[in-house]
Amino acid sequence: MKKYRVSLEVDKEWVENFHLTFDAVDEQDAEAQAMIKVKENLSDYITAYANEEDELLSKKIDAQYYQGNKK
Repeated sequence: MKKYRVSLEVDKEWVENFHLTFDAVDEQDAEAQAMIKVKENLSDYITAYANEEDELLSKKIDAQYYQGNKK
């Protein structure tokens, strides 16, 4: 099986222009409805890109990522 490194790209314009109005019982209901709308149209907001990787290079990159993100 091949290894693929996947990165995500967020379309900031779509995110910044998300100004919908919902009929809702309260703020939490409106927020929940907004999240449902985003989930239904997720590919408008986020794109995933996959690239095949060399296994040794992949392990090295993963190790560097985890070392850099240790708290």
